[in-house]
Amino acid sequence: MKLTFRVPSLDQMLEATLWTQEDGITPYWRNDLYKAYPQIDQEKALALPEKERMKYVGDILTQIYKEKKDELKTLSKRWQERWNSQLEQIERAFSQAYEINAKSILNNMTAYVNLNFICPRYLDSHSCYLFYRIDPDQMVRICLHEVMHFFWFYKWQEHFHDDSKEYDTPHLKWIFSEMVQETMMQDTPIKDLAEWKGNTYDYFYTMNIDGKPILKTLSDIHKQKGLIGLFKDGYQYCQEHENEIRAMIKEAENI
Repeated sequence: MKLTFRVPSLDQMLEATLWTQEDGITPYWRNDLYKAYPQIDQEKALALPEKERMKYVGDILTQIYKEKKDELKTLSKRWQERWNSQLEQIERAFSQAYEINAKSILNNMTAYVNLNFICPRYLDSHSCYLFYRIDPDQMVRICLHEVMHFFWFYKWQEHFHDDSKEYDTPHLKWIFSEMVQETMMQDTPIKDLAEWKGNTYDYFYTMNIDGKPILKTLSDIHKQKGLIGLFKDGYQYCQEHENEIRAMIKEAENI
């Protein structure tokens, strides 16, 4: 497994950031950009049609990118050194957690040092984006979180040979993959790789089905039946309660 830190091109930065301002994006994903960059007038931006909003926000982000590019380059080098200093321990933990030789796979991962407070990932390119203002410990946690997704779906595909288009939002397999982040962290040696402060979306920690926390149910399945059992029985559990899960997510994201 190899994770390379880079500075995104201007086009890559805009693509990985402006999606948060598309029509239909909930406040949960949209509003952090305005908190991070108060020079972007949120009221003005949201009053514009989508195309004009993208130009307005994009022009400001372009100027910030040009001003910060040298800083992003310096950070990419520092973060590469920090990640590499833990790599052997990370490889051992991931090998055990995902029942695979971690050193032999996923040697093409990329972490882009970016302007977006939201840190999106792209499964098809095994890439993720990191907000440049986070500290090194946060960087390690976020990278571990994203690499966990890459390993999860690598192993999932190896087992099920299903349609990888279903691995991203809004599909249930994506929701399930986010829920089990906490399971895979808490119940495996990945727990020892960082000072964790949660490893999935806040609202999953308060979700209950039939009076029992969803994350506790998934953890119990993993402890009893292992990784493949979690794949099968955990996903079946999510299928059985999909309507309830989606309703809770919708409520949380629209607050």
